[in-house]
Amino acid sequence: MNHLRGHFGYHRAASVGTDLINEYAMRRRSGWPKNKVGNSTINRELALLRHAFHLGARHEPPLVARVPRIPEFVVPAPRKGFFEAAAFGRLRAELPEEVDQVATFAYWTGCRKSEILRLQWSQVDLKERLVRLEITKSGEQRDIPLSGELLGLLTRIRAERDAGWPWCKHVFSRQGKPIRDYYASWRSACRRAKLSGGAKLLHDLRRTGVRNLIRAGVPEKMAMLISGHKTRSVFDRHHIVQTEEVREAMSKLEKYLGAK
Repeated sequence: MNHLRGHFGYHRAASVGTDLINEYAMRRRSGWPKNKVGNSTINRELALLRHAFHLGARHEPPLVARVPRIPEFVVPAPRKGFFEAAAFGRLRAELPEEVDQVATFAYWTGCRKSEILRLQWSQVDLKERLVRLEITKSGEQRDIPLSGELLGLLTRIRAERDAGWPWCKHVFSRQGKPIRDYYASWRSACRRAKLSGGAKLLHDLRRTGVRNLIRAGVPEKMAMLISGHKTRSVFDRHHIVQTEEVREAMSKLEKYLGAK
């Protein structure tokens, strides 16, 4: 809303048209007022402007004479990146320890980057082997059971924290300081591990986590609870079916029909 007011707030509703809307999109792409954004963000912001005009038009008497045509800008297709086990192992060998810990948690759980970096020890119960994500994107509490490597990881991190920086509230930190920027070390580690020219993202681990849960035979409803996907459409976008999986499915169908 603040971005829309900053650009459209000094214009009369009747003057809002193609030129003013395109100028807004160009300003947002160029970094106004702070950061560069993509077309998906611009579309969401302009949807609010469109809704405001429709509310004005439905008012009695109407507050606007017309509703301008507000375009939806082309959005690139969603990424389909994944980490195979061998590639992830190479990356871990190149990452700094604190970033490796974040990546490992994402690989096992499919959690969002923001959920991981904001995770505090008050949300972790090592005795009960449970992580409680109290503040999630969907606004709901989510519990993640701990076992195996994940439990061992958080146990080691807790021991290091208690010995070195017991005041730190964050689970993942750089010697007691919250992790805010890891991009430089991440990109250089991807290049050294020879992963797609360094183009891998931490968010690719979220897709990988979802796929691993499904491949492990976890029911989709349970996988959605662990990864925090509230809607099936978004979950399906992260669980992109690969060619090998389609081939395996068709092989199963062939065997089934052959038996029949």
